[in-house]
Amino acid sequence: MTPKFYIKAILPIGLCFSMSLILSNIVYLYLSMSFIQMLKAIGPVATLLACWSMKIYNPEPSVRVLFTVVVIVFGVAISSLGELRFVLVGFLIQGAAVIFEAYKNALQQLLLTGQTRMSSMTLLYYFAPACTGINAFWVLVFELKGLQQEGTGGISPRIWLANGFLCFALNIASVTVVR
Repeated sequence: MTPKFYIKAILPIGLCFSMSLILSNIVYLYLSMSFIQMLKAIGPVATLLACWSMKIYNPEPSVRVLFTVVVIVFGVAISSLGELRFVLVGFLIQGAAVIFEAYKNALQQLLLTGQTRMSSMTLLYYFAPACTGINAFWVLVFELKGLQQEGTGGISPRIWLANGFLCFALNIASVTVVR
């Protein structure tokens, strides 16, 4: 893998994944969990539009697909209008998280099914370090002070290790599903 290919193809996936994770966690400061879950329902629509913007037509644009998109967007709009504790900042943060996730999925699909035909594990092998570096930077700059003040909250190292293992397994499943 050349440095040019890594910067052009792999690093954007790591950046989109990290920003999706970071923003998806920040939004809990502003919105209720149930409302966040309703907003996440627009994720497939965002992924479809991201793929189409990158000229990945799977599925092909059609009236049926357009109708499905309109129904999903209409449902999310209704849930947004009925939210009692609507906070615009939280809504925008969740929207940005969904967009980053959509482009991550589109970029992954491009590498997994395009000319490179990269395997799921190979892709994870390459973008995981980029994501780890970006997340570590975020923690060091924005969250280290809070972590030092509050500590681990009594969570044992076995729990941290199990959580890390489950996150790794989830990433493998996620990359495999995108393929």
